[in-house]
Amino acid sequence: MQLTEQERLVLLLKQKGTGKTMSKSLSAEQLAELTTLVRSNQVESATISTILTAFLMLPNTDTELAWFTEVKNDFTNRVHPDCHFLFTQQSLNSPADNLINFAKLAIAETDLSRTEMLSALEYIFDNSIPEQYKTAFLEAERLKEESKQENLATLDFCYQKSSHDIIDLPVLIDIANPYDGFNRHYNLSLFLAPFLAALGFPVLLHGTKEVAPKRGINPYKLLKQAKKDPLKSINQVKENLLNDQIGWAYLDQTLFCPELHQLTALRASLVKRPVLTTIEKFLLPIQAQKTVMITGYTHPPYRQKTIDLLNHLPSLDGYLLVRGMEGSAQAPLDKRCPAIISVNGTIEETFIRPNDFSFDEIERVSPNTALSVEDTLKYSLTAFDKDSEAFKHLAFQAMAIITSLQLADQKSIRTKLNHSHFITNFKQRWERY
Repeated sequence: MQLTEQERLVLLLKQKGTGKTMSKSLSAEQLAELTTLVRSNQVESATISTILTAFLMLPNTDTELAWFTEVKNDFTNRVHPDCHFLFTQQSLNSPADNLINFAKLAIAETDLSRTEMLSALEYIFDNSIPEQYKTAFLEAERLKEESKQENLATLDFCYQKSSHDIIDLPVLIDIANPYDGFNRHYNLSLFLAPFLAALGFPVLLHGTKEVAPKRGINPYKLLKQAKKDPLKSINQVKENLLNDQIGWAYLDQTLFCPELHQLTALRASLVKRPVLTTIEKFLLPIQAQKTVMITGYTHPPYRQKTIDLLNHLPSLDGYLLVRGMEGSAQAPLDKRCPAIISVNGTIEETFIRPNDFSFDEIERVSPNTALSVEDTLKYSLTAFDKDSEAFKHLAFQAMAIITSLQLADQKSIRTKLNHSHFITNFKQRWERY
């Protein structure tokens, strides 16, 4: 099937706009195709803006430089009018002009002050401002790499946009995975929640139906596949968490932060992960007497950024941060992974691996991009068999989480896992949801 012009532009952006060290150059043939696409009325101006920002900021080969020089020198004829702002001076007479100015500061790799970043975010959330200005800013911020101050300002801004409910539970575990899900491995987070609940620890999952760039397998899609409701109200979510026969729930972003959810289409046009992707999973929509978080990171530069963000959260009592599968909180069953543990204000850097908890490591798992939501649900359901790989993976994760955060010791958790009624308890919590 022939690709649309928008789909062709997205493919080129995925190659060129990745980052300073991961981008691949475009060939002369691809640049010839791009010549047509950046002035086309059949593609989204927001995506044109994104790829042109990448050319402004990333290293270019001689071939790319020659092409882009021609574009800049004749932008009125070569670039869609919506994106001329990248090559002109602004008069700063409107909020849109102010956002363009912030985008150009970021393109010049200038860090914004907290006040400037908060102003820029107000414009990003303003529906009246054209999306091509927003994608230029978000892509520029991503490519220059957001400063600590910019990241914390974004977290504070979105935290204020989010609802926050307090429930009367001694402990709540918040599983904070990337909302765009998995596309290469089984995502077990949906079943980890009732598994932990069966061990006595209520769990909140949160996310959204689908978001770029992965548009992967996530709890929302798995709940739909299982014919369960992913859009339970906040009150229903709280009731499920407080119900000692269930003890887990999924809360959708549409309900606890609708303004952020409204940027889903913008993020699809941007293609790449903006700062919003980093912080949206840290908004703590439900909190208990003690709230702890399990989350992950992908690339080493995000390690310290994530630590800074988690340490900044006002209502977080501890966390386990792992370099998990596909950037998630899911520790692998086939190898060790780096982990940062924060308990009672003390931070420890270590590694966790199945052998540490008396679980045998499996053979190295190869990525499988053909996995479907149905495949993942079928695999997850095998966890109701204690001899299954899925059960062992969940048991390892649960043991690592609970003991790392000093919620219980290995011996007591092992005793619960070995109890004859554990599987029944686990399965009933899944079925009652």
